[in-house]
Amino acid sequence: MALIAHPITQLNGSPQYTADNYRKAVNALLTPSDGTAFGTVSGVRAGSPAPLLSISGTTVIVKPHAGVICPWTGVGAYTYALDAQATVNVTDSTGTYKIALVLSDPSQSHGSAPGLTLQSFASSTADSAINGLVLGQIAAGVASDTAPTILQQSVISVPTLARLNSLVAVEGQKARVTSDGTAGNNTDYTYSSGAWVRIARLVTMTHSIIAGGIPSGSEWSTQKTFPAPFSVPPAAWAIATTAGFNCAVSGVTASGCTLKVKSTANTSGAETITLYAYGS
Repeated sequence: MALIAHPITQLNGSPQYTADNYRKAVNALLTPSDGTAFGTVSGVRAGSPAPLLSISGTTVIVKPHAGVICPWTGVGAYTYALDAQATVNVTDSTGTYKIALVLSDPSQSHGSAPGLTLQSFASSTADSAINGLVLGQIAAGVASDTAPTILQQSVISVPTLARLNSLVAVEGQKARVTSDGTAGNNTDYTYSSGAWVRIARLVTMTHSIIAGGIPSGSEWSTQKTFPAPFSVPPAAWAIATTAGFNCAVSGVTASGCTLKVKSTANTSGAETITLYAYGS
């Protein structure tokens, strides 16, 4: 058993800190926990260049940045810095590849020479099979960043829901998906019971009706599409600003609903209907 307090000024040669001590007592506190005692979510530091990767021919270029890598359970986290531009080659400009920083630490029975290397892998290689951090992907000569960004408030930011679902975190950890055509941009999630769950949100939409647009006793309807789909059909309702209209919502799906408005009195002025949808 080792009780580690850091930092303590040395007295009579004690304490002496090892790399293992530092990974567990210091680096483990730098980024969100992965749900284990010393593990963290691997990612690049907020403020890193964007895009981080680019490609010229078959040469992939990675810009200087810093981050945290935690590839092995119980070992703690490794910080790293790329203080100058680095490159790695891929086989051709038509295939699909993963670009990763690969860690080697013989003291933990991984690799033969300690250090960090930039490597390319076939796109079929699982992230979990790479001892390091996958920074991005090359597809048919186009580079895209995929590494999580560790924001200053310890919220994980990832580009897609698929990338988020590949991460394991501690219960209650917050995350944001920034650019997913299915989930919607800047959608917030929380880690709950072993899965990432979208945080409930309230969507507000308005629809304007011109003066006299719905004659008394008549009903009008329109299909409304939510700005970003919900994971399940939300609760939805609509309210008019005046008493001359009755509003109803029907056919609610995860992506939209039908808004119905009926005029119950002679209304000569313009009207604004507000549609609300609440769900996750």
